[in-house]
Amino acid sequence: MTKWIPVSERLPYEWQIVLITIATDDDPYTATCPALYDCDFGWRFTNNLPVDGTVGAWMPLPEPYEGE
Repeated sequence: MTKWIPVSERLPYEWQIVLITIATDDDPYTATCPALYDCDFGWRFTNNLPVDGTVGAWMPLPEPYEGE
């Protein structure tokens, strides 16, 4: 079972696509979305736009479904 990893504990490998939890000043809730970590620019969404908010934790993507 994959667990959430606080960013204070460690960051993913550079360019690894992961799920992140993000809290913004505009929204009172936390969203979960795919993103990657760029060592030069920080957190980016998979469409290369910067993440506008605070990333609290991340987790690797699950393994793809392979059928039976």
